[in-house]
Amino acid sequence: MPHASTPSSSLPSFPVINGSSTLIDILKVDPTSISFTPAPASHHQHDSPSLEIRCAETRRNLERAAAILRDGNPVAFPTETVYGLGADATNDEGVKRIFKAKNRPSDNPLIVHVASLRQLRELLNRSRGTEENGNRRCGASNQNGLSLPIEIPEVYTPLISRFWPGPLTILLNLPTKTPLSKNVTAEQTTFAVRIPNHPIALALMHMTNLPIAAPSANASGKPSPTSAAHVYTDLNGRIPLILDGGEADVGVESTVVSGLCSPPRILRPGGVSLEQIRACGGVWEKCIVSTGKVTTAAMDMTTMTPKSGGANSNTVSLEGEGEMIPLVPGMKYRHYSPKATVILYEPGATPPGSTELGKSVGWRGKVGIIRTRAWSGDMAGQVALELALRRNGWGAQNGRGGPEGGVGVEEIFLGTSGVEISRGLFAALRELDARGVGAIHVEGIEEEKEGLAVMNRLRKAASVFVQRVDRK
Repeated sequence: MPHASTPSSSLPSFPVINGSSTLIDILKVDPTSISFTPAPASHHQHDSPSLEIRCAETRRNLERAAAILRDGNPVAFPTETVYGLGADATNDEGVKRIFKAKNRPSDNPLIVHVASLRQLRELLNRSRGTEENGNRRCGASNQNGLSLPIEIPEVYTPLISRFWPGPLTILLNLPTKTPLSKNVTAEQTTFAVRIPNHPIALALMHMTNLPIAAPSANASGKPSPTSAAHVYTDLNGRIPLILDGGEADVGVESTVVSGLCSPPRILRPGGVSLEQIRACGGVWEKCIVSTGKVTTAAMDMTTMTPKSGGANSNTVSLEGEGEMIPLVPGMKYRHYSPKATVILYEPGATPPGSTELGKSVGWRGKVGIIRTRAWSGDMAGQVALELALRRNGWGAQNGRGGPEGGVGVEEIFLGTSGVEISRGLFAALRELDARGVGAIHVEGIEEEKEGLAVMNRLRKAASVFVQRVDRK
């Protein structure tokens, strides 16, 4: 069943002015009041499920959001990974409004979200302007000239069976005459899609019967939002509505994989780990993590599986002449960056002392620490004491120099498990920004399981990388 959480109780009192185009509405929705029932004899729980909403207020607020989406405007809503900013993926103007609200680069493609496998099959086989062209199929023809339906590539079957609905996105070849907006794909020949594991997101797509294009609901380049309050901070005045369904559970975006190449690859680490994907067996046992350049084999449009013989003229390269072309979100641009400078310490690096912390903020203001597994639990207290002694002349008396001003220390402990760390990472970066720190020193973790996604995000956020600290 989809993830269920309770609405956040830590939101500030938001201004709610119905009908306003400049102030945002925040509407509460209860994920626990939503359920889906699999269709009889279906092979997957989300092949063609039926929807039930037991809370009248939640239904009313979802209907309001659905109407906004149908009108070509974006809505922010919770998923199990982070909050998304969604619009009808077939509506050019609606998708443009996502890019405008986020100030997102136009060549950065979006992930499409669907409510069911049935909805994905319909998307693959529906042409733009279907009503006018007699519901023509987009796939190949048989020897009698009849159109053949496009199916979801079989290479993805083990992943779909295990991880959908959930934080896994697959890469598909774009059918000809696709109804998807060219702004979703950044005019590329592939698109990325997933079924999210959150009742609110699923209900929206079920009620509208629309594929929803949805990046994270933050200002472009900032830490992804894991609560409605984070969305409000970044996008108030830029979008008409936020659905508040509580805090996101996973905390980092979905894993994006391509089975269109050999070996298959992770294009963006996320909520499903490399180890979990390899455990699916078959070709996925050899799955690797992309280092930037990926080619995809041409596809047989009848079966939507790679043609034999490998890459050909339909090969897609992620790298052009000196400039990377992002095939999926998160591959080109700097992301997840708070206002403060982020200093990332690789696993095993010596923790920063008062000198490193003080220098990073010019010996004035506040410095932040994010601890995970190895740094001392009393680290902030020890550093604060040493900084206070130095401020009172102790450092100068011992030949170490002393700051003219004061340095405050703000610390957040994320926990030691990969689940805890990934869930709290973006919120911690935002919290330390809110506390007014000038630099954030982050203890990195090993790049295994959830750590692969965590370190991927931190490297995109960091301005400085530390492997060791020499002290004299």
